[in-house]
Amino acid sequence: MTGIPAGYAVPWVVAPGQAVALHASLPRATRVDVVRLACLNAERDPDGRPFGPAESISAVPAALSGIHGPAVQPLLAGAQVGAVCARLPLWRDGSLVLALQRMARGAPGHVMSLLDAQGSGIVIELDAPRGSVAMLGVAVQPGGDSLRIALPDGEWLLLVLDLLPDPDRPGQAVLQARTARCCAVVPDGVSGAWDTWHQQSCAMPGGRPSHWYLGTRPGHRASADVRLDLLSVVPRASVQGLSPAGLLTCEDDGGAGPSAPWERMALGATDGACLLRARLGKGASVQDLARGARLHEPQRPYTAVRGVRWDGRFQDPQRAPAHYSALHFNADTLLDAHWVPTTSWRVPDDLDSGSYAFRLHAVDEPGAEPVYVSFFVSGATRPRHRVAVLLPTFTYLAYANAPEDMRGPVISGAEHVAERRLDALHPAHGRSIYERHADGQGVLWAGSRRPLWSVSPGHRPWGLVADSWLMDWLQAQGQAFDVITDHDLHRLGEAALAPYRVVLTGHHPEYTSTAMWDGLWRYLHGGGRLLYLGGNGFYWRTACDEEAEMIEVRRAEDGTRPSIGAPGEYHCAFTGEYGGLWRRLGRAPQQIVGVGMAAQGFERAAHYRKCADAPAPEMAFVFAGVDAGTFGRSGWWGGGASGWEIDRSDADLGTPASTWWLARSEGHAASMLRTKEELLSYIPPFEDRKARSDVVLAPVGQGDVFAVGSMTWIGSLHGDGREPTDVARITANVIRRFLDPLPLPRKATPER
Repeated sequence: MTGIPAGYAVPWVVAPGQAVALHASLPRATRVDVVRLACLNAERDPDGRPFGPAESISAVPAALSGIHGPAVQPLLAGAQVGAVCARLPLWRDGSLVLALQRMARGAPGHVMSLLDAQGSGIVIELDAPRGSVAMLGVAVQPGGDSLRIALPDGEWLLLVLDLLPDPDRPGQAVLQARTARCCAVVPDGVSGAWDTWHQQSCAMPGGRPSHWYLGTRPGHRASADVRLDLLSVVPRASVQGLSPAGLLTCEDDGGAGPSAPWERMALGATDGACLLRARLGKGASVQDLARGARLHEPQRPYTAVRGVRWDGRFQDPQRAPAHYSALHFNADTLLDAHWVPTTSWRVPDDLDSGSYAFRLHAVDEPGAEPVYVSFFVSGATRPRHRVAVLLPTFTYLAYANAPEDMRGPVISGAEHVAERRLDALHPAHGRSIYERHADGQGVLWAGSRRPLWSVSPGHRPWGLVADSWLMDWLQAQGQAFDVITDHDLHRLGEAALAPYRVVLTGHHPEYTSTAMWDGLWRYLHGGGRLLYLGGNGFYWRTACDEEAEMIEVRRAEDGTRPSIGAPGEYHCAFTGEYGGLWRRLGRAPQQIVGVGMAAQGFERAAHYRKCADAPAPEMAFVFAGVDAGTFGRSGWWGGGASGWEIDRSDADLGTPASTWWLARSEGHAASMLRTKEELLSYIPPFEDRKARSDVVLAPVGQGDVFAVGSMTWIGSLHGDGREPTDVARITANVIRRFLDPLPLPRKATPER
């Protein structure tokens, strides 16, 4: 796979009139052009015919086209921080203070290097032989032997390092290490005294340290999987004589500055100091309390994680920053590839909004499948039509580069080229938030400035591929529409939706920021109309660092999830918000779209049966041309319109009282099980009437939502003949009526 081109687009969501840049690594001469991704479908019948709608990818007229490369761009993975310090104590007068924690499966690697301008200084690395206790190697460079210190799995280790003049050898030094195990969360968990270690005499570096490298060090080793705290280079006098408990003592006043007496003493010293601590917010993970370091974070370590001082009393980093001053480093972190631009293209002012890609095709292999680097042209700032499709780009990022078992069910036996290429590379281009790092830490952040193989042709129907089937169907109906994205809704709020009479979601709008939720709520309360054509929507609160084009998800307390946030780590680093399910945050999806996540199962899809409100004269427009009592019995994704992840109405969770309950699913496989947040305890299998999806028409403020509660609904829009499917008829009926400005009928509710 080393000969395959790869790339990403910046920005990922672009407006007409703006420029979008391709950042690519090209092992060979490669032809680059721009294409529109109108319909993506790699699925095939056994005889080779398309299984579902025909794929439609077309070159954009008058767009750029040219040959670039070869130009290979390197990747340097692993969380990494560099600090250039203006003034630090002389080697003979300073102390290096830190705390380290490593989980059992954590990868070995570079922990830190504190060096002077000549490259001399202290280097700490972690080795983890299989079946043995992990060991820290602390060495003075150049030429010093390593001092070996055990690092038990899961325990914090306090470490204070000093270079002391050797009284017997002028010009030489002895490396002294003081260590103490620490577990602040239990009584008497901090060692009462230091263990002291000495290395044989080594050359005393001259001058003072100036360069500090944490995690991956360019030209050296990748980062170890390790959590670091109390990172300080301070005058020795500020920590001399302190016990381990004295080093941890702090003031829990919620302030952002130094919280311990020794920290304040170090900052007031004339010799200088550097105290690196985690910071909350966007843009950077690290701050120097001394404000003297120039910081560089090519791959940001995680923040808003428990530090060595965390004792269980606080759950919010904003209330007790000293308990959350740690940085979590992983060897395989890749948030931004930092490739230089290969070429750029100004999007024409009159280009239709939609999904597009730079197409990369090796010149010397014309028969090979090209690589597609996706991006989105948004209509949010230049609306042209009355209908908009809201593409769930936050969800695309969450699943980007996911492993095989998180890409959705297999639909056909066709090869998926993008998936094959991803499998050969993974995790070189970064992980999805459906994975864990080697040390068990769940992936919290995902960005678009890296190759995104899952948001591309050549993938099974999940994410963009699935949503392109909706856009293809609308095009076939002659229904004009704009495309807008989660990024637009997050940035603009209600203003992104306000120009549109009708908005349609994709099949899986799972990840929603507070700004998105608020914007949709206001749009609906102001009279907007929404077709929620998916399932498992509006499920996880999502934070966003807009400048970095990254999202963050904290898996707090409950929900169907690939990993569980550690106690005390439920708040988002970017925004400080409490993370987790919107349902547990008082904003269940039923409040905003009438239905919410109820069950999941991927064995097969099922059909719907009309409910008591379906025959109401006020609802006749919904089922015009669909006379049977059931519908949705066919579909390309699992054989039915209700499947995979499904949502139901629930008055207790906020479904409006005057909601029209039009249909409910039936005939699901026994493997369609209710989600864990629905259950109070383990129970034997039973016929669960709540493991269903509902079709409802819900009033939300002055607006209306038609919700189908199923991820496979869109897969039932296309038929296998000329006649439209019943699902297509229903969807077209609702779009047509929603475009009519006349108010929709409200269902009468019983007087209380």
